[in-house]
Amino acid sequence: TIDLPKASIVGHSMGAFVGTQVAVHYPDKLDRLVLLDGGSLETPPRPPHLIRIQNSTTLAETREYFELMFYDKSRVTDPMVRDNYMRRLRAGFPITKMQESRVQEIGFVSKDEAAAIKAPTLILWGRHDELLPVGDGKLLDRVIPNSKLIVFEKSGHIPQAEQPEEFNQALHDF
Repeated sequence: TIDLPKASIVGHSMGAFVGTQVAVHYPDKLDRLVLLDGGSLETPPRPPHLIRIQNSTTLAETREYFELMFYDKSRVTDPMVRDNYMRRLRAGFPITKMQESRVQEIGFVSKDEAAAIKAPTLILWGRHDELLPVGDGKLLDRVIPNSKLIVFEKSGHIPQAEQPEEFNQALHDF
């Protein structure tokens, strides 16, 4: 445990999922919460093809997975694909196994729990997120009191990379 009076959390994807858990279970420790393309209240079952490319057993699957994350597909470069593929091979642990174990360990935040979040909450989402649809962000915004949703129009799952100036401005303003 870190002895801080209060902290702000900015969580992306699975990190946003963890952020909602902190907001629900440790509200007295949270000053502000930023959920970036994640923190969904529930996740529908992933199609087998998505699970396969998330685990990327080939360079082609790694590329396909990265292309799902970006609105601007030209951002997916050969070095990016190769480096990520090699890191996954060295790790020897499928990403979907990690995701499933975290979900089982922590559990999802219910709508009632999300409705009890007290911290001011900024929800940032890429309009073209192919992993977690923008509807998830809209649902969070409807359920969490004192929340604000900003949708990045020219972004996928990683707005901080695709629209960094707008992302940084949103954080600064919040």
